[in-house]
Amino acid sequence: MHKAHFMSQTISRKITTPIGLIPVVWQRDRIPVTKREFLENPGSTPRVVEVKDRYELFDPWELRDAFLGWRTEDWQAFFFYVGRGWSGSAYIAQSDFAEWQQLLREALLRPAREWRSLTGQYSPEKVAKLTGPLRIFFDWQRDVPAAMVVLPDSLTAIIATIQVDALQGAEYRVCARHDCKSAPFRVEARQKIYCSSDCAHLVAVRRSRERAAKKGKRKNRRGRG
Repeated sequence: MHKAHFMSQTISRKITTPIGLIPVVWQRDRIPVTKREFLENPGSTPRVVEVKDRYELFDPWELRDAFLGWRTEDWQAFFFYVGRGWSGSAYIAQSDFAEWQQLLREALLRPAREWRSLTGQYSPEKVAKLTGPLRIFFDWQRDVPAAMVVLPDSLTAIIATIQVDALQGAEYRVCARHDCKSAPFRVEARQKIYCSSDCAHLVAVRRSRERAAKKGKRKNRRGRG
């Protein structure tokens, strides 16, 4: 068999190995709460507790949704909410925060093969981080061995969720409510266009009010006539 032909056959073979993420760990002596609780009372999160050497796990996908839906003008508060370093630093500048939000949103909405083309729109260093390799090791102690991704910081955790979702063929969509600030949502049903029932309800209420307002205007015109 020709060597090139043998290599092409080997490379094209698909491997279906389970992939897991080792979650981000919260800082010592702190307990995480929900994003809503934090925004309602920023001074309470992360809460300092008396128990020493306590660590809490944080779901990487929840972290991603929180980051992508965070108000850019409140970027500094995000790092108090996370209680974790951002790729080697405690926090980043507002301009970097905003660019990372835009880049990672784009990555969720585009096929992975198009990620490198984003270099023209965003910092080449950031795009290289998005498309770069992750630290992976194989855990043989499980009933079903799995490839585990190490998440040393918040940025790596967010990028890992995007890469894993792309590897699994997940599709994402922006909420059809024009002023929704939430992160893109995973498409599980083609007919779903809103990220949540709350957004769908709000749009329905707005449309109902618009129809009522138009109907009222027509009545007023008839009354004046």
